[in-house]
Amino acid sequence: MLYEIETNAEFPVINVDETSQIVAAANEFGLSFFTDIVEIEKKNRSSNIYCGVAEDSTRYIIRRCNASLSILTEQQASALASVEHTHTLTPRMNLKGQFVSVLGDSAWVCYPFIEGELFGSVESHDLLVVVTEAYNFLSALAAYGESNKSSVSEIIHVDTRSEDWSNLAARMVAAPESKIEDAYQKELGLDLLEVLRETDSWWKNIVSLGQEVDFEQEFLVHYDLQAANVIMNPKGPAFIDMEDICFANDQISLAHLVFKLLRHMIWLRPSRRNEVCQHILPAVLEKLDSLGCSDLAEREKIAAHAFAHTLSDLAAIMHLTFESGRQDLLYDVRKKVLNIFEIADIFGISQGNPLQMNLYRNQAST
Repeated sequence: MLYEIETNAEFPVINVDETSQIVAAANEFGLSFFTDIVEIEKKNRSSNIYCGVAEDSTRYIIRRCNASLSILTEQQASALASVEHTHTLTPRMNLKGQFVSVLGDSAWVCYPFIEGELFGSVESHDLLVVVTEAYNFLSALAAYGESNKSSVSEIIHVDTRSEDWSNLAARMVAAPESKIEDAYQKELGLDLLEVLRETDSWWKNIVSLGQEVDFEQEFLVHYDLQAANVIMNPKGPAFIDMEDICFANDQISLAHLVFKLLRHMIWLRPSRRNEVCQHILPAVLEKLDSLGCSDLAEREKIAAHAFAHTLSDLAAIMHLTFESGRQDLLYDVRKKVLNIFEIADIFGISQGNPLQMNLYRNQAST
């Protein structure tokens, strides 16, 4: 059950017609020639991502979102364009000197395609390099946010909904009273529902640990640093996905990255789970300490911050599902719940964890 799901491992690439709207958007950014267009299909459909080839054979990404997000997207793009000392996507200005072009009901942003593969390493050296560069990236974002407050005024502040965490498990296992609640439980799975019914006291301990985090400590961050948003480029790790630039606790963001990369390593090669937990993790904690992140350099402390991120994700999914009637995020709910148990397993918060030791994938596999 643990380490079985990875919803961000592969993104289908779909050929699309060279529609006038995509080409018109490319023209806005000075790309008079834009062909061989494909769509990179992500499960989260809040935006559309297209890749095409310009006249000089350079590949570019053209991303479309709702026009109502144009100011937010402009500020996110401006922040990334101004970040120094790190390798990330570089938004391209349009012919009007802005980063976002609005055409009809769509807002468009453009940046060069970053060559490389998504993070898929099982080597500790690569992990330490990514953690170091992520720390530098977050530091640069925080500095920009502090120095340019008027330029980040529309960027959202993450609502952790920490007041809802204590009731998450109870609400997930409650008898469904509507079709949408039934759909939620089907996505969660009967096996996991049964586990949640038996872990009330354990869940409360996890929630208490996550609530110890200081949510008032906010900086401009990338809030979804994980394997699918790290491209291993010859110049160094590159961080992508501009939509996740927001204000939040930077240590939560860094702890989430560490957890997601360690988890991804186990997902890739389950037989290395013990090595990851007993040898690679201590090296990561030592690296965090050397970077000045003493609040993340102990297992329980980094676990608390990782719990906080995943609990806030779950609370957001439940709110959008039950209060707003959205079902487009349900694909991620089972993985997020399992992430709670995986965080406990990786960082050694294992007392009472019902999924520890007996429900891994066959660790003898490679």
